[in-house]
Amino acid sequence: MSYNGRETPYILYVSFSLFVIARRVRVLICLFLS
Repeated sequence: MSYNGRETPYILYVSFSLFVIARRVRVLICLFLS
């Protein structure tokens, strides 16, 4: 198994997408609570 620069961008993409999803969920929760 050789790492030729594909693993790191994938991990960054997953972490970024999770951050965006968590941000949207927090906004939706704030809207529902208000």
